Amino acid sequence: MKVPSTIIVHTHKCGGTALREGLTKALGPDVVHADYTSGMQDPESLFHIDREAYWRRALTPPINGIVIGHFHIDLFLHNADTIKVALLRHPVDRLISHFFFWRHAPMNSNNSLLQSVRRGDFDLLKFSQIPLIRALYRDVYFIGVDMSSFDLLIVYERFQFGAATLSRLLGIHFELARANSTDDLFPAYVTRNRRRRSSFRSADGSLSRPFGVGSQ
Repeated sequence: MKVPSTIIVHTHKCGGTALREGLTKALGPDVVHADYTSGMQDPESLFHIDREAYWRRALTPPINGIVIGHFHIDLFLHNADTIKVALLRHPVDRLISHFFFWRHAPMNSNNSLLQSVRRGDFDLLKFSQIPLIRALYRDVYFIGVDMSSFDLLIVYERFQFGAATLSRLLGIHFELARANSTDDLFPAYVTRNRRRRSSFRSADGSLSRPFGVGSQ
């Protein structure tokens, strides 16, 4: 099936796996291409240790279909006439989900930061203070990016609405059959999430946003 060329930035723990699986089921793996090679959460990846070399990867072939993954949007901006999509989530909720997923999920990875979390070197508060994690939106996924350049921002808290908008943009129908994997893996996560999320509340009772775009 022919669909418009589309770039989807799958920010970590923002529903991208469910979206990728839904699109792949509807369109097939020949149309939906996954790129999780950038190491956006790995402090020893090319993106973090040699940014110029990372940008040279922009000589990748033109997109034919949909590409989704953990990468910076500029990696594929040499492709003209593409639909540009980013997945976002409340930064506190995203961070908590990220911590619990790394802490307990069965994954094999050479990521030294992930391994440190797996060993229990960080509690949630210390994890939130790691620069790469604290500024994951501002200084990693969307560094130097004008967010208005995206055609669609899918917000996790209104994921079904965002997915429906993407469906219209692509001219296809697809279903999201997969729930949040962190919820699936750890039923206690939901309760802990609510409790720990409250610990980030400011004195006036509103949720602080220490990890979002433009934050310090």
